Amino acid sequence: MNATNLFHARNDLGESACWFAERNSFFWTDITASVIYEIELSTSKVTKRNVAGMVSLILPESKNTALLLMQDGIYRYFFATDITEKLMEVEAAITNNRTNDGDVDSTGRVWFGTMDSNCRKEAGSFYSADTISGLQHKLSNMTIPNGIAWTADNRIMYHVESARNEVSAWNFDSITGDIHFKETVIKVPSELGSPDGMCMDTEGMLWIAHYGGFGVYRWNPETGLLMDKISLPVPQPTSCAFGGENMDRLLITTAKQELTTEQLTLYPESGDLFIVTPGCTGMVKHRAKL
Repeated sequence: MNATNLFHARNDLGESACWFAERNSFFWTDITASVIYEIELSTSKVTKRNVAGMVSLILPESKNTALLLMQDGIYRYFFATDITEKLMEVEAAITNNRTNDGDVDSTGRVWFGTMDSNCRKEAGSFYSADTISGLQHKLSNMTIPNGIAWTADNRIMYHVESARNEVSAWNFDSITGDIHFKETVIKVPSELGSPDGMCMDTEGMLWIAHYGGFGVYRWNPETGLLMDKISLPVPQPTSCAFGGENMDRLLITTAKQELTTEQLTLYPESGDLFIVTPGCTGMVKHRAKL
């Protein structure tokens, strides 16, 4: 299965693919360029918005607002005015750390990780955030915390730690937000790259962008078996998200960071945006409530 180039973004570090149903648009970010993008699915019109700082994650909140995870905190972004409003501070005193990937659970809590900008080992953490409890520290000693997904019954949370090439399963209490380690469910062979962004389909399978692996791979988290692959003409896929009116399109972001001049000549579409219809549908994303 192959994906189609949807937009020549040439992102340095394209990330955070996300579907905003109210706007009939996919969003994504270029972390190091401090840019968020919107592409209207019906017209392919792209809007590029600059923000004041690295932005690792964009999450749908309403038709007119989104939440942005930036280097030092969680912000609300207003599309009409391009104004950002800081909601919560995150590790502001750790100047070399930044936020990374995350998602929203069924109650509207925001979950995300932090990491050292130079990927220093075990320098990051894992957090949840909500209006009632504020910022809650969940785990320490994270290196590159990445994609998150929940089972349909909200009993299991899956989480990627890219530095260990692993996807772990956590027993999850949607009422309290408590998590308890259950088991490592997927161990990605190094020849397939490193697991990065992730999403889940309605059959309970995980779609994982493999950084360095030239594709998005479909894994069964119950058996740990590889089920399918979407091949890409670039080495560094970073994130993926289902969207569209029927939730049957998969958007894929990629990066060109760290590639040599020779590699960029070999893989000129690195950093571009791709789309595919994989033959299944994705889980509908929850809206953040902060």
